[in-house]
Amino acid sequence: LAKAKLQVGTGTQLDVQRADVTNGTQRVQTVLAKNQVDIDKLRLFQFMGVEPVLSTQLEPLTSMTLPAQSLEQILDMAKKQNPVLVANEARLRFQDQEVSVAKSQYYPTLSLSAGLSGYTNRSIDTDQLIASSVNNAAAQKNSCIRSEEVRAALNLSNQLAACQSIAFSPAQEAALRSAQSQYPFGFTRSPYGLNAQLSLPIFNGWRREQQIENANVGRRNAQNNVRAQQLQINADVTTAWLTLTTSQQTVALQEQNARTARLALSLAEERYRVGSISLVELVTSRSDFARAETDRINAVYAFQRAFAQLETAVGRSLR
Repeated sequence: LAKAKLQVGTGTQLDVQRADVTNGTQRVQTVLAKNQVDIDKLRLFQFMGVEPVLSTQLEPLTSMTLPAQSLEQILDMAKKQNPVLVANEARLRFQDQEVSVAKSQYYPTLSLSAGLSGYTNRSIDTDQLIASSVNNAAAQKNSCIRSEEVRAALNLSNQLAACQSIAFSPAQEAALRSAQSQYPFGFTRSPYGLNAQLSLPIFNGWRREQQIENANVGRRNAQNNVRAQQLQINADVTTAWLTLTTSQQTVALQEQNARTARLALSLAEERYRVGSISLVELVTSRSDFARAETDRINAVYAFQRAFAQLETAVGRSLR
């Protein structure tokens, strides 16, 4: 337009140069905007944890509806599923158990125990054990003979003939070898053992009282953490809900403004075409339309961000 005005004599070369500068500035802004789009795509793929594909076309989020649940339902859902609150409630239950354990130190203690044991062994050298048994049998036989010969010499009753039968028999040797071969699984049981002990706590230097008080302090701290998180959830969810509802109304108003500005621009273009208005008025209409469209886009973004903040406060998806 500046060049056309210069050709017909209604403009100056300075106007053309100014228009060239403005055009160049807008081209620079376009290049920067395209570069920022690619950078935001890279960050998006980084958050997703996948390899970037810059040729990907992103689809806008067009849904501007509120969650199907009411505010009260969302608050109840947040209190049941918010991970921080769930963790604090679990700590509170643990502290309750700690208090019970600490108080149980005042109760008497009855301990019962039973035992069953056995043993097994073997000789390192079986042949030596057999030789020792043979020697013992021979020594027993000689001792028996001497004792009974003395009784015979005194004309007393004796069992000298029975002494001759004392010997280490092959059956005893076989039994000894069999016993040795059962190691280590041939156990000899010991008698059963049963033990009962009753302990009555009386005084332990106030350690029980200190432990109970520490457990009570831990429980009160856990209760305060749960209460604080509940209040935090109420505030965050309610604030996010109010922001979301306001953003929805803002989107509706900005869409209406954008439609009105688009209609005004169409009328201004027709009037400029027939010469009813000047170029300044046409440019003003174009600026109003661009501003209204920008405000509509920002309102849509604010709504989606408010929705995400509400989901963060609840701790789960609401779509």
